[in-house]
Amino acid sequence: IRRRLAKDRPDAFLPYLATSLNNLGTMLSDLGRREEALKAAQEAVDIRRRLAKDRPDAFLPYLARSLGALGTCLHADTQLHSAVEAFKEGVQTLKPAFLKLPSAFAPLMGTLLSDYISHAKELGEMPDMELLSPIIAKFEEIKDQK
Repeated sequence: IRRRLAKDRPDAFLPYLATSLNNLGTMLSDLGRREEALKAAQEAVDIRRRLAKDRPDAFLPYLARSLGALGTCLHADTQLHSAVEAFKEGVQTLKPAFLKLPSAFAPLMGTLLSDYISHAKELGEMPDMELLSPIIAKFEEIKDQK
């Protein structure tokens, strides 16, 4: 239904189609249907890349969420290097919004950060500390404010 709606009125319904595809990818991955999961997750990322290109303030956080879902699907499909790259890109994508409004984006950033670090270590790679240092510092700042 959302695919038809998005075809007729992309400005109104393309974000909803991306959300549906993101959720579908996650559910298919949980069911072990990895190829279908990857296809849905990749389509969600592709749509959200286009949306974020035109309206980055509105759609970059959603792109980061989709990159995290894609990373999870890639990891489940044992494409570990690609999974780490997806998580890293998700962290990079969310970083400006998180640093600006940390309380709004802390849950998503925490998940992306955890997935990126743990899967990088699983591959025997060091996470990009230049990327992560300001994010970790912001989390420390949030913790100290509580």
